[in-house]
Amino acid sequence: MKRFAKVFTVLAATAILLGCPNGVSDQEEADTTPPTVVSLSPAHLDETVSPATTKLVVTFSEPMYGGYSICTAGNTFPALIGAPVWTSDTTIEWTVSLNADTIYSLSLNAANYTNFKDAAGNALDPVYWAFITAAE
Repeated sequence: MKRFAKVFTVLAATAILLGCPNGVSDQEEADTTPPTVVSLSPAHLDETVSPATTKLVVTFSEPMYGGYSICTAGNTFPALIGAPVWTSDTTIEWTVSLNADTIYSLSLNAANYTNFKDAAGNALDPVYWAFITAAE
């Protein structure tokens, strides 16, 4: 029995030194932090957007699961051409058609629409996005 006690003591000490208290490995804590928007193109509240702009681009702070919710957030919503495309696990873009001298507004997610989620399933808090195109 003394031999097993020595072996157990050595194993327990090794586990503690390696960061495994009681010989059990730590499990990663669950991700409960929602993603954030790192950048918007055109920029939020930009008043000089070219009406020739054909892409709306959003980059997130972490990998997303691949869904999306864009909602109307005012009187003018950009005319979307086709479905949005995830160009990476953190960036999505939409092809659009914009008019000159127009205020555009939209929301990424909303109270009842939360498909922008990170890989762990945390929903993006709603993000309001507005910009104005220049006069031609």
